[in-house]
Amino acid sequence: MVGLPGSGKTTYAKEFIKDKDIEYLSSDELRAIFGKNSEDQNVTPKVFEHIKKKVDEYLKEGKNVLVDATSVNIRDRSGYIKMAKTHGSKVVVYVFKMDREGLIARNKKRGSEGGRVVPDFVIDKMLAKYEEPSTSEGIDEIIYVWKTARAIKIYQIFFLNQNHKISWDIYIFQTIVYDFCLLL
Repeated sequence: MVGLPGSGKTTYAKEFIKDKDIEYLSSDELRAIFGKNSEDQNVTPKVFEHIKKKVDEYLKEGKNVLVDATSVNIRDRSGYIKMAKTHGSKVVVYVFKMDREGLIARNKKRGSEGGRVVPDFVIDKMLAKYEEPSTSEGIDEIIYVWKTARAIKIYQIFFLNQNHKISWDIYIFQTIVYDFCLLL
């Protein structure tokens, strides 16, 4: 998964793995286990050491693995990609695209609901170091999950008002809605 804090990665991941044979590794959940809580950045090196160890272990066993972390640049992704290739695994990356305005708004909403708040300056730093995933990194498939305020509003107007159920397991509606936004 590739996306900044508040882009919807964890919500999507937890729904996506339901009823699937996928090992799930979340950097936030592991921070809560290894540290004081999910915000404890002091344990970040230990968390990612653990994730890499488990990814390698699961891939050796032939299991599917989903890593729920920001992975916003090539350096963050490269170790996982190399491991997957070593084990003959396919690398599929879900990219959660959201504009700064949407990230900040969702982050504030998450905080008001008792969730973790990432400071705006951290989001800005992550946006500045963001590198778009590419197949040249060794990624076999890139799936975009578009989430912009405008796309969400259009989705709500055209689909939710027609009593359609959201299926987070399928990303197609986001790309269709995004394409629709570009045509407006």
